[in-house]
Amino acid sequence: MMISAMRRQWHGPAGRMLRRWGARLWLLAMLALVGWQLGGIGWRTLWDALPHQPAFYLLFTLRYLAIPVSDMLIYQFLWGIGLWRHLDVFLQKRALNFGVLGYAGEAYFVCWATGGLARPVRAVAMAVKDVNILSAMVSNLFTLLCLALMTGAGGLAFDRLVAWVGTGSLLALAGVCVSATLLPWCLRRHLLVLTRAQCGHVLFQHAVRLVVVSVLQILQWALVLPAVSLTSWLLLLTASMVINRLPLLPNKDLLVVGGALVVVDVAGLPEAAVAAVFVANAGLSQLFNGLLLLGSRRTLARVRATPVTR
Repeated sequence: MMISAMRRQWHGPAGRMLRRWGARLWLLAMLALVGWQLGGIGWRTLWDALPHQPAFYLLFTLRYLAIPVSDMLIYQFLWGIGLWRHLDVFLQKRALNFGVLGYAGEAYFVCWATGGLARPVRAVAMAVKDVNILSAMVSNLFTLLCLALMTGAGGLAFDRLVAWVGTGSLLALAGVCVSATLLPWCLRRHLLVLTRAQCGHVLFQHAVRLVVVSVLQILQWALVLPAVSLTSWLLLLTASMVINRLPLLPNKDLLVVGGALVVVDVAGLPEAAVAAVFVANAGLSQLFNGLLLLGSRRTLARVRATPVTR
């Protein structure tokens, strides 16, 4: 009874207001944190350190497109239909996930697919669930691989990280990554509805996407700061991946900037230059997200009147 009452309150007007103001307060907190961190570096220093190479912004655009294109290819394979003409929906899905709230894009995609493609609600929801579980498995494995590479490469940045967080914390992170990968796979017959062949294809697509995005990310960084070691870039990449895997957090781009600035300070990297790279990425991402979110409203308006197949 109590749980049912709490659920009604959460989905009622008071719950909606709480979620809305909670998201706003989170955004303000992130802006204040990042602003305080950047202010310590110096705004003029930060402005002078912003990347000027056109290739930096080209690499960002390719990296931004990688996730929606990969998602489109995955669902195109699972449903056996052409989805290239709906690429805008996958771009909007990415904008909602990264710019608004984790998994908001998934909910938007379910609404669109059931209305715009007239697919059964349950079938779409199950496919989205399975794709996200498999994506998390690949991300966890990749994080574990980055930790292993950093451990093998060593270096001053990694030694400072170990001194700051402790060996036990890194081992705990590795244990979480292993458990979060093996447990869903061992329980796949109970958790997943996709066939083994479909799971294999989705895992492969996620792995290729993750490698492509990571390589583009490191190329972006190395273009601006070629003297920084690969271990340091792996450290920043791992921190970004861990933050991006946190569920139901609004505006992860700002959180990544804040996390990167902490790692930069610990690893002894050039603050202004690295901060400028992350701020440029976050600013471009927010710009792209904002433009795409305007389109998502029009897309949902078109499909709301379409009968939903159950």
